[in-house]
Amino acid sequence: MNESTQAQLRIIVERVVRPVRTSMSRKRKMQEELLAHVTAVFEEEAARLHDEQAALERTAQRFGNPTELTGQLQQSVPTSDFLQRFLEGVAFRCAVLTFIFSTVPMLFAFFLQGRMSEWPALFYFPTLMFCFLFLVEWMRRGLTATGRLWRRCIVAAAASWFLIPCATFGLLLAISGNVRSSLTDVLSLLPLSSLAPVIFLLLGYGFTVEFRRRRASGAWVSTSG
Repeated sequence: MNESTQAQLRIIVERVVRPVRTSMSRKRKMQEELLAHVTAVFEEEAARLHDEQAALERTAQRFGNPTELTGQLQQSVPTSDFLQRFLEGVAFRCAVLTFIFSTVPMLFAFFLQGRMSEWPALFYFPTLMFCFLFLVEWMRRGLTATGRLWRRCIVAAAASWFLIPCATFGLLLAISGNVRSSLTDVLSLLPLSSLAPVIFLLLGYGFTVEFRRRRASGAWVSTSG
C-alpha cells in the first residue's frame, strides 16, 4: 500500500469522524478504530480485485454513507464526554487565563495593603468566568446536538440570572460571615442580573441560526456529491 492510498483511506475516515462533536481524545480513538477497519477492508478487496483504485472504490462503498455513520458515532458519544470536551476547549483555557491574570495582581495588592483576610475575593471573577463559559458551552452543545433547540437555552438563561448574585453572596459571606447583611446586599443585584438571561437568549438565537445554516450547507454538499 503506497502513501497515496493511505491518504485516501484517511480521507474516507475523516469525512465521517470530523463532524462528530466530541472530545479530541475520543475523536482520535474513533479515527484509529475506523482507519484500522477501513484498512482491513481495503486489503481484503485489493487481494480479491488486484487493482488498488477499484479496491478503494469498493472500500468506500462498503464503508457506507458518511452522513449516516457520523450520526451513529454522534449517538455513541456519552453525556459525560461533555466535561472532557469542555476541559479541552477554548472556554476552559479562557477561564484559567482569567484566573491567572486576575488572581496574581490582586494577591500582590492584598499583600501590600494588608488585606489577606479578603482572599476569597481572588476567586470571584475567575469563578464567574468559568461558570459563564460553562453555561454557554453547555447551551451551545444542546442546541447543536438535539432537536430541542430552546430547552437548554432557557435553563442556561435562568441559571445565569442567579450566577452573579450567588457568587456575590458567597464572597460577602466568606468575608463578613454575616448571612443577613450578605443577603441584603445581594438582593440589590437581582434587577441588574436580569440582563444575563437576555444575553443567553441572544447567544442561543445566534447558535441556532448558525447551526441551521451549517446543517443546510452540509445537506446541500451531500446532495451535490
